[in-house]
Amino acid sequence: MQEPRVGQRAEFDWGEVTLNIAEVWQKFYLAVFVLPFSLYRFARLYHRSARLEVIQAHIEFFREIGSVPDAIFYDRMAAAYDSRKQQFNDKFLEFSMHFGFQPCVCNPASPNEKGTDEESVGYVRRATFGEMSSFASINEATEWLKMRLVEINGHPVYRRSNVPVQGLDQERALMHPLPTLEFENYELKRATISRYSLVKFDGNFYSIPDTYRPRYITLKILMDRIEFLDCVVLKLFRVRPSFIVFKLFI
Repeated sequence: MQEPRVGQRAEFDWGEVTLNIAEVWQKFYLAVFVLPFSLYRFARLYHRSARLEVIQAHIEFFREIGSVPDAIFYDRMAAAYDSRKQQFNDKFLEFSMHFGFQPCVCNPASPNEKGTDEESVGYVRRATFGEMSSFASINEATEWLKMRLVEINGHPVYRRSNVPVQGLDQERALMHPLPTLEFENYELKRATISRYSLVKFDGNFYSIPDTYRPRYITLKILMDRIEFLDCVVLKLFRVRPSFIVFKLFI
């Protein structure tokens, strides 16, 4: 693999980490980006590793660095890439075109195509949650992760003349600007309403008003909530137990 040019390339990969949140051990997914030129690293925690989370991780990464690299390299993750068709799925391609980067998949027979991020996943996991793994909430764990990454990106790294945060400044000048329009990250799903006026999604049951007569309803699934749609927003739910459930009837 050739040495990446300044601002040209980022790499993405998932890792797993087990954390004690409010006295309960839980598995989380660690989304990790690295810029191979500067070795600037970014990571966030998620409950899942589906397409919604993949896209959200990208959005947060772009916001942090304030720009977009030319290309991002991936393993053949099912959330974004269809291995049977040998192409990225339409939703992810729409997202990449919105931000103006080229998604690239690595050849499984050529591990040298993307080695920096695979090393970064283990490094970030050890440097953050190897030291501390018990937190009062997922928000506290995320703040700890951010704090440790600031320290990591502010220290000298192997074979680099600048520390990563200084290297990022150099890369940012040659990256694409952020788009002016926001990208709304959501999935639509058609669901069946049971005779008990319940809808099941992601292992949880949600109640629908008894006055709603159709057997099917559309779910608009966002990172922090689910909207049950029927021309208007029929009901809103926070999607994780740590959030407060609230209702809105129109």
